[in-house]
Amino acid sequence: MNFEAFAWGPRFECGIAIIDGQHQRLVELINRLGEVLINGNADLLLEIVAEARAYAGYHFRTEEGVWESAGIAPEAQAIHQEAHLDFVAQLDNFVSDLTGAPAEVAALLHGYLSSWLIFHILGDDHALARRVLANSPNRPVPAPPPELTSPPLPSTTEDILLGALHKLYATLTKMNTQLRDTNRSLDTRVRERTQALESANEALVQERDLLAAANFQLDETRSRLLESEKLASIGQLAAGVAHEINTPIGFVNSNLGTLGEYLDDTFAVLDAYAAVEPLIARDPQAIAAVRGQVRAGNCFRA
Repeated sequence: MNFEAFAWGPRFECGIAIIDGQHQRLVELINRLGEVLINGNADLLLEIVAEARAYAGYHFRTEEGVWESAGIAPEAQAIHQEAHLDFVAQLDNFVSDLTGAPAEVAALLHGYLSSWLIFHILGDDHALARRVLANSPNRPVPAPPPELTSPPLPSTTEDILLGALHKLYATLTKMNTQLRDTNRSLDTRVRERTQALESANEALVQERDLLAAANFQLDETRSRLLESEKLASIGQLAAGVAHEINTPIGFVNSNLGTLGEYLDDTFAVLDAYAAVEPLIARDPQAIAAVRGQVRAGNCFRA
């Protein structure tokens, strides 16, 4: 990309020394951007732009003070001040949105700044300076500028062209502002959408963690239920075994009483027999029969 320096000359002088000197200083600052084209130093680019931005603000205040002290109509001052504010805003926005190689940025920024200054100096500043010098008897009217390579345009034609440039610049400024606002709005929406997605992802992660914890608790509960069922089965088995053990023991225990009664009866019979045995000694056959039954165990039968 070719770099064209802003060549200051008498054509740009408005006839007010303090304003012309500050204009020339601004031009020198802008032309320093050529250094960035040569060495591609991004830090130097930001330094030069910041210096030009600060000096432009100082110059604009000086200019506005000159117009106010000269009694320029408030309407014209307001228009001029609005142009200054627009320049500062556009410069700030331009710098904040810059991306790319420093050399390319420097060339674009130089083209914008030099074009704006030429347009502003030859248009608004010269028009207001002519009003100031025309109303000041102590200041001579400046001599006409030297001949240019092409014949100067008639004043009416020049005014028409400057008016058209004003409209074109205003339109481009508005379009650039709208485009920048759209980009910023889009960036904001993208950030908001990104934040919403991040929040949604965080919520999903939290839900996943909660689900994992719930599954872990479910597994723990299932394991405990299985252990409880095993313990219950063992309890039932133990109860069954105990029941089976208690059944014969209970049977034996319940029949011990009956057995005791039988023994008591048997011993009673034996005692009775022992008591009457001497009485039946006279009958040998009877005693032999009784003794035979005792030996055979017949006396124990129900």
